[in-house]
Amino acid sequence: MQIATVSYRVRRNYKLWVMTSPHGRTTGCAGWACSDRGNFGGVEIVEHGEPVGGFVDADHAGFDEVWAGSILGNFMESHAKVGDFQVRLLANLGREWLEGLVGEVGRRQVAGGSTYFVMELPAAGGRDGGRGFVKVATRRAKHTVARRMKASRAVDEVEACVKAAKVGLAVHEPLCVGEHRVGGLWERSFVVTRFVDEAEDVASRFGRTREVSVLLDVAGWLRRLHDAGMTHGDARLANFVEVGGAGGAGGAGRAGGAGGVGGVGGGIIGIDLCQMGQCGPAEDCAVLLGCALAAGATAEQVAEVAKVLGLPVTSEQMHIEAERESQRRYGYKVIGAKGAHDALRRELAAAKPCKVLDAPAGEGVLSEFLRIRGWDVHCADIDPGHFKLPHLPLTTIDLNRAIPFADATFDAVITANSLHRLYNPAGAVRELARVLRPGGRMYINVNNYANVEKRLRFLVYGSLDNQVNSSIAQQSTDAPEANLRVALHMPMMVSAIERAGLRIEKVRPSAMGLVHWLLLPVALVFFGLGFLVGPRSRARNALRYANGWGVLPGGKYLLIVAQKP
Repeated sequence: MQIATVSYRVRRNYKLWVMTSPHGRTTGCAGWACSDRGNFGGVEIVEHGEPVGGFVDADHAGFDEVWAGSILGNFMESHAKVGDFQVRLLANLGREWLEGLVGEVGRRQVAGGSTYFVMELPAAGGRDGGRGFVKVATRRAKHTVARRMKASRAVDEVEACVKAAKVGLAVHEPLCVGEHRVGGLWERSFVVTRFVDEAEDVASRFGRTREVSVLLDVAGWLRRLHDAGMTHGDARLANFVEVGGAGGAGGAGRAGGAGGVGGVGGGIIGIDLCQMGQCGPAEDCAVLLGCALAAGATAEQVAEVAKVLGLPVTSEQMHIEAERESQRRYGYKVIGAKGAHDALRRELAAAKPCKVLDAPAGEGVLSEFLRIRGWDVHCADIDPGHFKLPHLPLTTIDLNRAIPFADATFDAVITANSLHRLYNPAGAVRELARVLRPGGRMYINVNNYANVEKRLRFLVYGSLDNQVNSSIAQQSTDAPEANLRVALHMPMMVSAIERAGLRIEKVRPSAMGLVHWLLLPVALVFFGLGFLVGPRSRARNALRYANGWGVLPGGKYLLIVAQKP
């Protein structure tokens, strides 16, 4: 074996010396690829004449086309054209395997299959092949030309992995990345990372064990990344995996002790780093702490994790990220128009956490909102199959009838977007007031049928709401309570609340739209006309509330807060 006189100059003043076969044929190897289909003798990496590491592979069949290679941290790379893809290699994979990969990517895209799959890797360099995790992305209609001119997220992920490995952090080992571009604009891309056996994502691990040590390990990993001047960009618990069993206590050392790639020896591995640098360290910390809350971490555990991170994060930032993570995990959505719960959420966020009944809970939107903020949440609904939060217990109830809770059980009661769907709304208010403790508050979120928009609609159409009009036609004798909509006017609501022994504290509008602001001058006219009405008539029609500034110019929904004396 002899060393050829040809070399490739690469980053950091390294030279990649190319070795020839015993017959003197130069293989032209750059990184882990060859430009000659002859035998591959091997590669030695030297710096200023001194070996600094390398590998030998005597049985590699190379590539037809190779560009200058480079060394990035622990990675050596080269480039090759395979089908429509320009492939960047960071491992010795072989032309045949890459052609099979590109073919599989094409088949799955044509068939509309999953964009994630696992593929067996070829054995090379005396190392078992193992498995590769393949992520494929295809451009979407929302991607602009400017976005497609940039590197794809697959390329961003590889670059991020290399940067993190340079500072000693464990990451998924990138093996290759490919881009298909048309006219300089990317159409498709893929990235292959080494599949790590016996790994479990941290969100699942913590959900199963409730051990705070694994959260501290992740915090240590992220702290080291921040200390190196980088950010993760999407530091959710699902983007970290643990290899090798139980975590340590603090984890900053263990997380980086995995040798840079692959997590050999156990510890925390960072994955999905394609958004590296797209946010600041504080945002990274807020995402991590929010995900810990969403996963069920206690306030004490979150405080421990925050201490390791070492950056101040506001409670509101953390709570917002926790809600986002819960919505991703459980897929719940708000019932009603956009902004239906805005006023209610503001009111609850400012209130002191206590024991609360959420009835009906629906899919669990408000229940999770409250749980994240430390409330003792009890959920109830007529349809258990509709509820999407497995970590919260649910009681089956029918608000048209008596509910199975003792008197004075809760400090607060929430009923959102429900009373106008009941044939017995006044009875429901009485039942909810019964289970409320003295001094407790009831939060009622309902459709606003008394705003100026609805009043003008009635003048034109003779009706208040299309849903109210159409719901009657959908009713049946099998389920008479289903599809019911009742136009609850303010006098009806005020009477039901006061007869239940509650005192109205405040009325707030929600889901204010442009039309409500435009109709504000008309609302002033109605407001003035109200003073022409006699005292008895004003009281009977609850004009104090119906013509109040929380109702008359208000949005599509109303929040009514009432207290039990």
